[in-house]
Amino acid sequence: MELENKSREQAEINFQTLFEAIPGLFLVLKPNAPYFTILTASNAYLKATMTERNKITGHGLFEVFPDNPDDSTATGTSNLKKSLENVIKNKIAHTMALQKYDIQRPDIDGGGFEERYWSPLNTPVLNKKNEVEYIIHRVEDVTEFELLKKKGLEELNVVNAELEEKSLVLESKRKRINNILTVLLGYTTMDFSQQLKVGDKADEIDAIAKGINKLGEEIQIFTLRLKENINELSDYKFALDESDIVAITNTKGIITKVNNKFCDISGYSIEELIGQDHRIINSGYHSKEFIRDLWVTIANGKIWKGDIKNKAKNGTYYWVDTTIVPFLDEQGKPYQYLAIRADITERKRTEEQLQAVNNELEAFSYSVSHDLRAPLRAVDGYAGIMKEDYGKMLDEEGNRLLRAIQHNAKKMGDLIDDLLAFSRLGKKEITKTNINMNELIKRVLIDINKSTFHNTKINIATLHKVKADNSLLHQVMFNLISNAIKYSSKKEQPVVEISSEEKENEIFFTIKDNGAGFDMRFVHKLFGVFQRLHSQGEFDGTGVGLAIVKRIIVRHGGKIWAEGEVDKGAIFRFALPIN
Repeated sequence: MELENKSREQAEINFQTLFEAIPGLFLVLKPNAPYFTILTASNAYLKATMTERNKITGHGLFEVFPDNPDDSTATGTSNLKKSLENVIKNKIAHTMALQKYDIQRPDIDGGGFEERYWSPLNTPVLNKKNEVEYIIHRVEDVTEFELLKKKGLEELNVVNAELEEKSLVLESKRKRINNILTVLLGYTTMDFSQQLKVGDKADEIDAIAKGINKLGEEIQIFTLRLKENINELSDYKFALDESDIVAITNTKGIITKVNNKFCDISGYSIEELIGQDHRIINSGYHSKEFIRDLWVTIANGKIWKGDIKNKAKNGTYYWVDTTIVPFLDEQGKPYQYLAIRADITERKRTEEQLQAVNNELEAFSYSVSHDLRAPLRAVDGYAGIMKEDYGKMLDEEGNRLLRAIQHNAKKMGDLIDDLLAFSRLGKKEITKTNINMNELIKRVLIDINKSTFHNTKINIATLHKVKADNSLLHQVMFNLISNAIKYSSKKEQPVVEISSEEKENEIFFTIKDNGAGFDMRFVHKLFGVFQRLHSQGEFDGTGVGLAIVKRIIVRHGGKIWAEGEVDKGAIFRFALPIN
């Protein structure tokens, strides 16, 4: 007996050592609400939260991890409490929405906090009495990704604000031109048209004719001045848009004029730039084909737009959103080029960081799928062998457990397949063709009926044709219609309606059902990966289908949204651009 106790004790010690060494971020909690005492933690969790095991074990969870007192909107502790209480009450795992839960830094005097974002999952461990004995709290640190996303949104808002400001400037210029024309003519457009209809207004018409002649003379003088001295125009331009990075070159690419912003970003002085070839800022980043296309476009008198990577005097690189406008002579040939640039270096840096994150996620997806498929096949295979060889020896409960193992192995395989399909969408090339949507829906329904038995009535209107990738749009309609059929399957008379309409250069498609619907408070979760608004017990699924749909629609330059009401059905709409 003593030897047996010693062996058990040794096994427990090894198990704890193993738990602490696992790479995931885990806590084991005692379900003594509202304190939720910390029993142990993985090393990875301690590192991520900048804590020490002997300083947190035995303490209450919210004593160790309070809300950031400097953040009046902090809801981390209250949300986590609700989730843990939910686990105790329902005795099932609870996945929380992404949480902002700042962490106290031990290296800052006064206990400063660091902004952090987490994706938490709380899972109960039940004893033989079906009571919650422990709660395993697992989190993923998604701070870096969230901060990148926030930065991207902030930059997008700045760009939108700049565009709005520039549109106001353009509107002001337009009004100024209209005012000049009105003064020169002596009448507004309406007054002028009315005067021409009156036969006895010879004096007024004569005055209008003189005004038109005067306008013609002014235009001629302006044109001559423009051709003779482009510097006057450029000075005016620089005064109006000093926030832009502006330069003028001749047709050989020699710089003839720059503004202060150009000097600021390039690091060169005006004296160092004037008379130099534009290649003084060439980074060598772009291909010969890219440069050739630029020069061919402007040499043919056309405006060129694009993003260019340049090199500053100190060797650093910067990105500029560039518009090059050629000035043409009477024969329509360029004699000077005006280049207007805007600094987009930070935006490009953010895009590169996001691309790196996407690449890492894709690599992770492939790695996970590869590492999980082999053991999954083994689990399913061994379960099948046990069922075949020993099924008659097992009681009903034993056979039920074997069926559950095989079912969950298949479900996890489906989940891996969906995750891979989602990750591959980012690289799949889109080939657009003209699509007859009614014919596509017929093929979709044939595929659905092969795998799903249902008695749903499906009403299909005459649908608009679109230009899109046929296989990807087939997947969109397959996922949306399958969902509509699934979530209306518990209705006595399930109905799905499919229609379309055209407005404002877009085709809008609608898939409507009379099924379970959803609470609009959680509509923002619909198109996220692994986000489900119904439990697995109610409706089967992996939580990836709608994320795939959204990714396909966005890659087509479209948009998708949904409306719903609990027990009254859901409406999914997506729009694709006509051009």
